[in-house]
Amino acid sequence: MNQEFFHPFRWNLKEKRALKAMLEHTVSKNIPDAKIPRSLNQKAFEKAQKLVRQEREQLKLLINHLEHTQKLNRKFQAQMLMCCARILALGADWDLIFLGRSPESIFDFLSGICMESLDKDRLSLLQLSMRMYPAEIKNRRSHKELKSYFIATKLDPRSILERKRPVAFIDLVYSGATFYSIILFLKDWTEELGLDWIVVRKKIRFIGIVEQKKTSPKTVRWQQQSRFKGLFPTSQVKNVSIQWNFWDFLGNNQHKSTESFTDELWGNENASSPTRNISTLVGLQSALFWFEQGCTKEKRHEFSNLLVKQSEMKNESVRAIVISIRK
Repeated sequence: MNQEFFHPFRWNLKEKRALKAMLEHTVSKNIPDAKIPRSLNQKAFEKAQKLVRQEREQLKLLINHLEHTQKLNRKFQAQMLMCCARILALGADWDLIFLGRSPESIFDFLSGICMESLDKDRLSLLQLSMRMYPAEIKNRRSHKELKSYFIATKLDPRSILERKRPVAFIDLVYSGATFYSIILFLKDWTEELGLDWIVVRKKIRFIGIVEQKKTSPKTVRWQQQSRFKGLFPTSQVKNVSIQWNFWDFLGNNQHKSTESFTDELWGNENASSPTRNISTLVGLQSALFWFEQGCTKEKRHEFSNLLVKQSEMKNESVRAIVISIRK
């Protein structure tokens, strides 16, 4: 197994001033009228003009996306607050591991909210896209790289056992495929190490962010599917329901600040460098927006007021978080 693992790149949002300056520079970049030397031959002159037009179109597209996404971010602030309050109420005693790109903004907002109130290792983002374990991954070189990533982030079976708190994997859920893959991966690895899966899984939780639907006795949750029976106890699964428009925005339509970290990039040195294109720059603006919102006294106050209304407020750990956020 490789000793060095190239962690996937993500912007350090605490460097807010520098990142905002970079975005502002990109948006305000002036593309002057094409003063192309007439000494060029006709073919070279037309090629130069075409490049200038393309730059103008790309800049205009970027600005339009930035403006549209900012409107949507503001629209979903109330739903974001409620969603994060439920997650923190449910996971007050756990280390919260956000999976992949879908919950990026939730992680960013909570990181701002809890920046001064939770241990820095309580919240982390596992930049992982994996829905096809084991058939598509298990026999590939990338399987070793996946293990390296989990070891580097202290999410391998041995590290999970040594953690002070259980780990809760958090993601937007439709069918539960990603969670199922995580379970199979960790179970196989645990047994390969000669450890007891029953013991390891006691320190694992899942929080699924699901579409809000009408409650019915006939409703089947993702964790109640037959493939999970005997593999993972439903008692260690919680769900947070959000409105479809918010779920769809986060899961399907929102621009993200990074590229999807699929198995082709596991252990790849290129993954540790930033990608600058329209989508990732718009995603960076969103990441900064949510992180900065979480850092404001106004949002921290709104958040703590929502947290005290949760039924889990009876737990001492939730009350401690409320006190620390209100300081």
